[in-house]
Amino acid sequence: MPQTLSGPANPFRTSSEGLRLIVKLQPASRRNAILGRVEIADGQQALKIALTAPPVDGKANTALIAFIAKQFGLAKRSVEIERGLTDRVKRLHLRGDSEGLARQAKKLY
Repeated sequence: MPQTLSGPANPFRTSSEGLRLIVKLQPASRRNAILGRVEIADGQQALKIALTAPPVDGKANTALIAFIAKQFGLAKRSVEIERGLTDRVKRLHLRGDSEGLARQAKKLY
């Protein structure tokens, strides 16, 4: 059963298979970086991430998967974009130890 880490607006939610993460992507940026939390809609929070990759031919999505995998110490195959392939707001599923991923997520913002 999914658990919220600190409230319904939190961008991180644990699941039995890992962690779900809401991100707002800022492609074609000067650098790859986590820019903090932002509100996206109805009080929902997202982790804002800037990437140098352009939003063309899936390059930003590929870069996002690699960036998140590196931040969490996961293999790229353990990170999946569940929603928002063509949107800036995306829901990611990170497969792995829920508690360990949640601790790591809290360090990112």
